Amino acid sequence: MSAEEVRLKAEKVRAITWRNTVIFFVLHLVAIGVCLFALLTTTFTATRLIAALAIVYIGVVWIRSRIRVRSLLTESSIDFYRHELRRQLQHFQNRIVDCFVGIVIVSLQVRWLAVSTQMHIPTLRIVLLPVLMMTVLAVYVVIRRQESRRLHREIDALEAYERN
Repeated sequence: MSAEEVRLKAEKVRAITWRNTVIFFVLHLVAIGVCLFALLTTTFTATRLIAALAIVYIGVVWIRSRIRVRSLLTESSIDFYRHELRRQLQHFQNRIVDCFVGIVIVSLQVRWLAVSTQMHIPTLRIVLLPVLMMTVLAVYVVIRRQESRRLHREIDALEAYERN
């Protein structure tokens, strides 16, 4: 990789990160507004508890995002690029996300099978949704693995550039 390629990639990642950060801040504000509205208007204790927990969670995510913005504004392009590539690689290699998505899909399939057998839906229609959902899960996992490999190659290329 040439110095110009590294600089262009770093600036592209910086611009995308900045855009995503601004979007997430706006979404956080909207989510906090919705949670506050639910907290103040509902009389159900469970709903109020969930709204309060959501506000706390959004606050924690917001603080982490602010730390990232600070590094976005202060670090050099190469340092930020390296840090962001490693953060994204860690995200895509996170098997907990894969497991969570898999659990959600399997639980939806079990629910579908239970409901559809009680409604006496033909077997072909019962099996079609779980097959489609498992296909979506397989494609999701493959895409995550490919993105992980791509990020790993970029990190290796950046390290090779820094050695030279």
